[in-house]
Order: sequence, then structure tokens, then C-alpha cells
Amino acid sequence: MVMKMTLVSLWCIQPNPLDRPSMGKVIDMLEGSLESIPYPPKPVLFSPERLVSQYSDISYSNEHETSSTTIEEIDLEKGLM
Repeated sequence: MVMKMTLVSLWCIQPNPLDRPSMGKVIDMLEGSLESIPYPPKPVLFSPERLVSQYSDISYSNEHETSSTTIEEIDLEKGLM
């Protein structure tokens, strides 16, 4: 039962919403046999849709501290740009 719930949960957290099962399919998977549940695709380390689209520099400052964060665009084919 634990393995079945794990597989179903991995399907439900797919980064692309179109890859996630409907609630009806989730119920079918939970009620069916473990063997009928396919393994989900291997996960990626990050969601390509959530990458920063361009270079950004974010700064924060107040009278006690200053903080700066730099974010660079990542091209999945070439690495850091």
C-alpha cells in the first residue's frame, strides 16, 4: 500500500500540470493493483517553466543591513548564459 501511495503521489506532483492525473484517475490508481500503476517520468532538478527569463539583480536595504541577490538566466541546452 505504501508503494502504491508513493507512486500516485509522484504522479500528482509532476511539474507540468498536464502530466498530473485527474482525481478520477487517482481514485482508479488507488483502488487498482500496484502493477497497473506506471512509474512516473524521472524528475528534473527544477521546473523549466519557472526559470528566470532574464538577468535580474535584486537589492534590499534598510538602516541596519544591505542585501543583494543576483539571478542569471539558465539555458537548459548550454548551461549558464
